[in-house]
Amino acid sequence: QKRRAQQQAQELRHKAEEALERNNLDDALVSLQAAVKLDDSNPELIKFRDSLQQAKTRAEHIRQALQRAESAQESGQLLESLKALDEVLALDPNHAEARAMQAAVNNAIREQQRRKQFQELTDRVRKQIAAREFQQALDTLKNAEQIDPAASLVKELKRTALTGLEQERVQREIEKLAGEIEDALSRGDQGESGARKAETRASRIQAEGKGTASPQTVRRSHPVVGNRAGAAPDH
Repeated sequence: QKRRAQQQAQELRHKAEEALERNNLDDALVSLQAAVKLDDSNPELIKFRDSLQQAKTRAEHIRQALQRAESAQESGQLLESLKALDEVLALDPNHAEARAMQAAVNNAIREQQRRKQFQELTDRVRKQIAAREFQQALDTLKNAEQIDPAASLVKELKRTALTGLEQERVQREIEKLAGEIEDALSRGDQGESGARKAETRASRIQAEGKGTASPQTVRRSHPVVGNRAGAAPDH
């Protein structure tokens, strides 16, 4: 009877091996557990059963970790997803599905970081423009352009900064022009001539589209210029 039990145990072992060839771990383990019951003094059968039990436990851990990774990825918890995938690869470094998911999650994390950096840069540009720090805004935009050169927001902010920079340059020209007019008027006899030259230069600036400077602008900024330039010459 013992010999018969041993023969049945061997038959069950062969059945377990066939199940493993079909990648059916559960059936293989069932067969081996039955074989060990028939021949519990066979160390090879016991070792085989224990190894399959460990493999099943590992496979279950992998399945659960993959499930957590997928769920975390779908909900946007990318770091949690990556952590679960690391668990899978620690158990099975060659797990193809886990490696593919890991690559996809890493790409998503890089894109998330890139978008966050882009948002921070454009927010800084807006603050710099609001503070009339136009050149600093343009310098910051260079970094934003490296992240997303085709972004319409970058182009819009760049136009705004360039416009502000040009307006400031024109304003400096107007202030310099007004100063020259005041100097000319302070010399008396050249006042009218200097004022008219200044008006001509102001008109040129306006015609070139560099600002809103005009003879009237200069007169409003410096009333004495308008009064003296428009006064009749003394006889």
